Amino acid sequence: NKHDRKWRNSRKRRNQGMSGDYLFDMGDDIFIDGEDADVSSWCRFANHSSPGIMACNIEARARRRQSPMAKIISGAEKKGKDAPTEDDKACHLYFVALRDIEAGTEICYDYGVEYWDT
Repeated sequence: NKHDRKWRNSRKRRNQGMSGDYLFDMGDDIFIDGEDADVSSWCRFANHSSPGIMACNIEARARRRQSPMAKIISGAEKKGKDAPTEDDKACHLYFVALRDIEAGTEICYDYGVEYWDT
């Protein structure tokens, strides 16, 4: 589709990777792309470690929150327009430290079985 072509062309033009190895599945066919260095953060450098061992020092968490625009839409709903939908909820991916982490320590978390099954 045209959105995929636009994404691919943008990546090629900016010399960004397209492996798909750094996608976070947020459900409902929504993904967060951590591979694009122009828009991602230091989190893309976190490495894998098996769960339950001391090397895992952070944990990935995800949530969906209603976006500020949904409030505007809610106001419009009173005027006979459509109510907010799941699409009005913004996806948030964040990491939580499982313990104190010394400066210079490698950041690791469990990528999950889905990462290895693809």
